[in-house]
Amino acid sequence: MKALKIAAPAAAASLLLSYKCYKTVFCRGPEPAEDEIFDGSPLASYRDEIDRGLRFIDAQPFEQVYMTAWDGVRLAGKYYPAENERSLVILFHGYRSTAKRDFSYIFSQLLGDGRSVLLVDQRAHGLSGGDTIGFGVLERLDCLDWVNYAVERFGSDLPIFIYGVSMGASTVLSACEFPLPANVAGIVADCGFTSVEEIIKVGLRRRGRHASLAWPLVRLGALVFGRFDPADGKVEEALRRCRLPVLFIHGEGDRLTPCDMSRRNYAACAGEAVLVTVPGAGHGLSYPADSKKVGTALCDFFERYGG
Repeated sequence: MKALKIAAPAAAASLLLSYKCYKTVFCRGPEPAEDEIFDGSPLASYRDEIDRGLRFIDAQPFEQVYMTAWDGVRLAGKYYPAENERSLVILFHGYRSTAKRDFSYIFSQLLGDGRSVLLVDQRAHGLSGGDTIGFGVLERLDCLDWVNYAVERFGSDLPIFIYGVSMGASTVLSACEFPLPANVAGIVADCGFTSVEEIIKVGLRRRGRHASLAWPLVRLGALVFGRFDPADGKVEEALRRCRLPVLFIHGEGDRLTPCDMSRRNYAACAGEAVLVTVPGAGHGLSYPADSKKVGTALCDFFERYGG
């Protein structure tokens, strides 16, 4: 009886802490403005490029599209058709970010090269529904649904690339373990992580938390309140079953997702793979830091695998 009296409050305290972890890490957060850049942020160095890219995107005709995901969540995206279309690129943004801002740098190159764009809001972001961010565990299934949507709408002859930044990169990399339609030509992954557990522990250490002690509470929060297991997010393992060509991009100055994670993902990839790193570039900033190097790598990759 005495042990029960001690255990019950301890269990309640653990559950409360796990809920706080869920709210902090996995729950839909405040929506950032697409042009919101804080002074001192690494983005601030590229404010002009971001603004120019956002203006370009805003000037393009698009179609607002919606799709129902595997679990009933309504997902939103914007379709931008390219003249002289050669392929379709489905773009997946990062954690608590916006699609337009994450791809503001590269958007004009894609359309100019004849790559139509499907710019999606990941679940629990933007116009998409859902309250839980799955760090790629839930979103990898959304990626499969978006690909199937694209094949049904545009046909099975149009080459499709799936391209993600940060959490979006790990989303598209994780999707490679599923049977994808034959016209999915390749994957582009910019600053993706190796596993959900590892990237969350990196974040915990950066905030001065004891990662090994906090991780079980974070995982419990996701299991109980998010109804998914973040330990299932094993990107590096998924890549050992990958049969698609992959272009890995990463900034060597990335303080949020260590560049070594892309090196490990590249080493694990069973398919054809190319790794491009940019000295000094921060998180998701490889393209503006060296647009010639990264832009050429992207162009070569699309040309080689998608015509």
